[in-house]
Amino acid sequence: MLQNLLPKEQKKVLEQEYYVRLATVVALTLAGAVIIGCVALVPAYMQVAGEMRLSEETYELHQKDVEDNNSLVEEVSQSLSMLTFLEEKYSQEKLTTLLDEIFKERPSGITITGFSYKRYDSVLALQGIASTRDLVVPFARALEANQYFEKAPVPISNLAKNTNLDFSLSIVLAEQVKKQ
Repeated sequence: MLQNLLPKEQKKVLEQEYYVRLATVVALTLAGAVIIGCVALVPAYMQVAGEMRLSEETYELHQKDVEDNNSLVEEVSQSLSMLTFLEEKYSQEKLTTLLDEIFKERPSGITITGFSYKRYDSVLALQGIASTRDLVVPFARALEANQYFEKAPVPISNLAKNTNLDFSLSIVLAEQVKKQ
């Protein structure tokens, strides 16, 4: 057996010193670990900070692009509205030309009472009154001979009466007119 040569009071003092040294070593070890961890995080922090700066610069560049795009979108929408206006204007001029051609071919004795134009079908529907049945077919043939029209079929129902008969023609536009 071991004999205890130190008195109890000195043992207590030594034990307290031991715990103080142990606490100091643990505290210094923890402080060292924290310092080493902070030093190890510096490169990661620098990288993240650099990426954030780069992201902000890229965002500003894209913001300028968006502003430029907004002005382009405005210009395109203005151009589209002008194009729509011009298309409507041209369509009206085209319709006026077609009606002029119909009135040039119209013989006396035929009165035009109405028309409708389906731009996408390229069909001009014409209604009128003929003083005699004999005027309708030559009128349709004259329209077919015109360069602006392809077909002007005469339905048999248009020829039911001899005089003062109501007629309708569905005039198909010529290919050259459709393309315009």
